Amino acid sequence: MFDHIPEELKKLQQWVCFDVDGGRKVPYTPGTDSMAASNRPRDWRSYRAALKDVESGKRQHLGFCFSSTDPYVFIDLDDPDDDDQKRVLERIDSYAQRSVGGHGVHVICQGNFNGSGKHPAFPAAGLFKENRFCLTTGDVLESRNTIKVVDDADLQSIHTWLGGGHGHAEIELVEYKSQIPDQTVFEMGCDRFLKFSELCCGRWEQYEEYHNDHSSADHAFIAMLCDLTESNDQVRWFFGHSGMWNEERAAKKAGHGFNGYVDRTIRKIRSSQAREEARNKRIHLDFSEDSPL
Repeated sequence: MFDHIPEELKKLQQWVCFDVDGGRKVPYTPGTDSMAASNRPRDWRSYRAALKDVESGKRQHLGFCFSSTDPYVFIDLDDPDDDDQKRVLERIDSYAQRSVGGHGVHVICQGNFNGSGKHPAFPAAGLFKENRFCLTTGDVLESRNTIKVVDDADLQSIHTWLGGGHGHAEIELVEYKSQIPDQTVFEMGCDRFLKFSELCCGRWEQYEEYHNDHSSADHAFIAMLCDLTESNDQVRWFFGHSGMWNEERAAKKAGHGFNGYVDRTIRKIRSSQAREEARNKRIHLDFSEDSPL
């Protein structure tokens, strides 16, 4: 099947090998026992070097890394039976291969889009143009063995669709001035959430659902606050003055800093809220034409 991998990819020094262990995909630099990274070109080797490791049985799979220096875009469809993902596959009529597991589909084309790549989430689909590995099988879908240039507008449509609730790339934080007094937020929290007042006091260990994990309790408390107010500053203030954040916690998270740790959590929660809102609105792909290219 490797014969069906496009020659233009084989000519590039962007190949690695993969082992799959318990569902975990581990990339290796060909000819070594060193793990490879998708953002370190020095870890990548030639197609011939990677193929040698696979054919000898040293490694299980081939992998190609997409880079900002190449013209390629990787579309990862984990559920091609999903209606929107099926539309992507039909619309982007370029090289397409089955995934290692056989159910998913990888599409590789040439083109561009504005914005960062999106990572799989709901439904599982992703769009990438750099710093991303693709396990390369060569198990080509019928008549889909050629990499083609596609309209940037179509790739942008996929990017917009993913950002509208079907990808879990985190949104940028938008700062809103608080319209609700702190005391009112506290009272609303106590009325709406059974654990709110206890978490305000830092009493989280009594709850089994947090599995004795302080970070899980932090996330739950910040999620409550995000539900109560649009103001990220107000969320930061409440969390920083609660019993959830103390000197011991500050020392443990020193590498992130307070704002780094809290903002990362807020961003995840706000992104989840945006995805849920988008799903409720049933956002779908918006190609300019319905027929394939």
